Amino acid sequence: MNKKLIIAAALCGLALGSRAQTEKGNFLLGGNFSFNSNKTDEKYPRTNSFTIGPQIGYFISDNFAIGLKIAYGYSRQKPFVEYTQNEGQPFRYARSGYREEGLYINPFVRYYVNLNTKLKFFGAFSATIGDQRGKSIGENQNNSFYGTQNKSYGLILAPGLAFFPTKKLAIEFSTLLLNYQRYKWSSYSITGNRQVITDDFTTDNLYFGVSTIQPSIGINYHF
Repeated sequence: MNKKLIIAAALCGLALGSRAQTEKGNFLLGGNFSFNSNKTDEKYPRTNSFTIGPQIGYFISDNFAIGLKIAYGYSRQKPFVEYTQNEGQPFRYARSGYREEGLYINPFVRYYVNLNTKLKFFGAFSATIGDQRGKSIGENQNNSFYGTQNKSYGLILAPGLAFFPTKKLAIEFSTLLLNYQRYKWSSYSITGNRQVITDDFTTDNLYFGVSTIQPSIGINYHF
């Protein structure tokens, strides 16, 4: 009888420990950081970029959380000078660089389903609001500059698995299942004191199923 009670108590403890990670009143804290540096052509400078995106969530009931993620992205290619030959004479051609940055706000909801004591399935649904702006930097041959602005709005559904190697740390594997985005894009050029809109359009994109698969890994701390 005592052995049965001990086993039953142990099983209850495991169940409670599993639920405690995502029970009502708990928080999750996480985020992501990425850096990329690429060089598409030997004669052009590298383009360096990074993205940072902290997020926080609160469990309003067992296994159900609401939260907010804010991400910032930045990329830059420095201006450079290209030397060529023009009718046998050396020719100096100044090329402008480019700087781009964006701010993205993502409110989200999540629901977890226990698979075992260390593994949970979750579904994450989020809205996306983004404002991305870029402009040329440095001198160029025509003494003109250009810029872009892209405002975006969207909805994302991303299922995944959360693995808990410890009681409070979760390693998450997820992928997109549905991704809808509306982009309002505009570009302009500046010559002297004159600014001219060179392009302005709106586009809607909807991706569902296999075409949206973009595996990602994240880490969240539950407390």
